[in-house]
Amino acid sequence: MAGGSNQTATISRQSRRRGRGSPPRTAEPGEKDSNSPLKGAKYEEVEARDGGLYRTGDKNSGETYADILRKAKRDSVDVEKDSALPFEIMKYSMASYGAQFCEVRVHEETGEVRVSRWLCSLDCGRVVNPLTATSQLRGGIVMGIGMALTEETLFDDRRAAS
Repeated sequence: MAGGSNQTATISRQSRRRGRGSPPRTAEPGEKDSNSPLKGAKYEEVEARDGGLYRTGDKNSGETYADILRKAKRDSVDVEKDSALPFEIMKYSMASYGAQFCEVRVHEETGEVRVSRWLCSLDCGRVVNPLTATSQLRGGIVMGIGMALTEETLFDDRRAAS
């Protein structure tokens, strides 16, 4: 895995702090547009779905993100929120460890390399989302095979990242 991931721990901390996983807001939806189908809707009565914002429980009462941006005469909206490192990272190890073994076969005439067997054992701590964890582990294995067989890995000494 490429440097590990602190996303779950970081986002979880902000979500717990807010009491819900809702994003920060500056105004109620539709507040500035008197023709908006969201006019008068409370923030809690609006959900993001189907490429836009809609009233909860009403399939037709809402607007696409493209319409909202067009009415606001904007090409995009950027939202940025800073978060401190989770307390857990200062108290506990946040690293994952593992061992990977493979068997490769090389065609004597063409030099073609094939991975015939792969065994991987990883200690990744508590898994919050099994589907995401499985995908990250598989991605790390594929990345490792690619780096070992065909790719070059360059490191940025300024950020200690690949």
